[in-house]
Amino acid sequence: VALEQRLMTGEHRAKFDPCTLMFWASLPSIAFMFLGSVLAEGMEPYRRLAGADPAAQRSVLLSITALCGIACVLNLTQLFVTKDLGAVAGQLIGKVKPVLTTLGGIVLFREVVTLLEVVGFVEVMVGVYVFSRMEQALKAEDERKLLAAKEALLSSAAAIGENDGARR
Repeated sequence: VALEQRLMTGEHRAKFDPCTLMFWASLPSIAFMFLGSVLAEGMEPYRRLAGADPAAQRSVLLSITALCGIACVLNLTQLFVTKDLGAVAGQLIGKVKPVLTTLGGIVLFREVVTLLEVVGFVEVMVGVYVFSRMEQALKAEDERKLLAAKEALLSSAAAIGENDGARR
């Protein structure tokens, strides 16, 4: 994730947008997944698909295409989050997903939650809150330092201008 962030926002001459980065990352992924499939299962699944009736082939290919589309959307969303919020904040947001999923299960399916799960949820939420507050404080401090440096530079420039005027 940190490498993805550097490729999208770093000080490189050619930065990648999330769609381009996903495209280039997908090419080796396809090759490795196919190689892993062939090494683990052989060619049998491909032979069975080729020998199936056309309706079954369409059904399998449609399912695979739908799953690939969903995976692309999820991966692209993660890349946009990484680009906009950074690697660490993106990972923290990822930690909140199970909390929201479980809360949805409680509301929709009346799932039972244990005390240990509640403690874990609270820890996650507190961690995300503390990180976001620390990040805000660091950004505010950086802005104050930058403003102070600008003011010092302007006052130095004014002093140099006054000294040049007094010499003439």
